[in-house]
Amino acid sequence: MADRAGVGLRSVFRHFEDMETLYAELRERMDRELRPHREAPAIQGTLEERLVAFARARARAFEKIAPFQRAERTQRWRSPVLQDAHATLLREERSHLLETFPEVEGLPAEARHALEVVTGFAFWELLRTDQGLGVARAEEAMRTATGRLLGVRAERE
Repeated sequence: MADRAGVGLRSVFRHFEDMETLYAELRERMDRELRPHREAPAIQGTLEERLVAFARARARAFEKIAPFQRAERTQRWRSPVLQDAHATLLREERSHLLETFPEVEGLPAEARHALEVVTGFAFWELLRTDQGLGVARAEEAMRTATGRLLGVRAERE
């Protein structure tokens, strides 16, 4: 941000009373820029078709927000603003999951919880960074795990 504005880092901090104010401003700006990537498209079709489209949409969205999520994660533990932003992301992920797969409501609680995990950004991050998978293989892993929890075996397109 300082580089883009052509000022020193200290100059940036002079415009904000505290880090929470800075985080709030950054979150607002990132939300504006990333909203189109975070907004999940409505997905319809057979369960198998929805599974493929869902994993593809998550892969695209998660790749766009990944740098911001990684940076945010390092400061989240001490920032109510960033904790709130993270909670919002989790609610959005859950909502899109339930909209796409109404079948989730009929599953046991353990399966619902597991589905939230394997379709969330944290799982994506583990696949991409810790396991070193490329986008296509990570998408396939998410699709496979989601499908198995939903009782479907989604074949690769």
